[in-house]
Amino acid sequence: MQTLHPAIAPISELFAEYGSKDYGEACSQTEHAISCAQHGERLGRDESLILAALLHDIGHFIADREQLPGFDKWGYPQHDQLGAERLARWGLPEPICEPIRLHVAAKRYLASHSQRPLSAASAATLALQGGPMSQAEAAAFERHSWFEHALQIRELDELGKPSDGLEGALCPWLKRLNQYLIQLV
Repeated sequence: MQTLHPAIAPISELFAEYGSKDYGEACSQTEHAISCAQHGERLGRDESLILAALLHDIGHFIADREQLPGFDKWGYPQHDQLGAERLARWGLPEPICEPIRLHVAAKRYLASHSQRPLSAASAATLALQGGPMSQAEAAAFERHSWFEHALQIRELDELGKPSDGLEGALCPWLKRLNQYLIQLV
C-alpha cells in the first residue's frame, strides 16, 4: 500500500467539492487544471511546474468554501496568494508554491508587455488584481527569482482552457502529485 501525503486528502476534497464550477471560464475548474498540467507536460516543463499548473487555481476553491469577502462568480482575486499559502502549510515545496503565488503577477506583467488577448474571465478579473503592471512594478518582477516559472505557469493557464471538454481524469494526477511529494520526504 502506497503512503499518502497529508496534502492529498484536502486537495482531493476541494476538487470534489468545487472542481465542477467554472468561475467564468468555458470549462470546469477540474478540466482547466488537467488541461494546464497536460500542456505543461507536452511543452516539456519540469515536474514541479506541471504540478503547480494542476493546482494553480486551488485558492478559488478555498475562498469559495470559506466564502471570503471578494469572492464572486469569477472566483477570488487573491486566489494565487491564498492557494500558495495553504499549499505551503500542507507541506508542498517552494517549486510548486512560488509559481502559484506569482501567476497573477505574471498575468499583470504580461498584460503590460503583450498584445495577447485574455480569456473573458481573465480580462474581467485583471482590474480587481491590480491591472497591468507599471514599468517600475514590471522591472521589479523581472528580478524575482521565480520570474520565469511564473511566466511559464501563466502561459499554461491561458492554454489550459478547453472549450470542448477534456479526456482524462483527476485521479492519475493526484497519484502523480502524491508520488512527487512522498519522494521529497
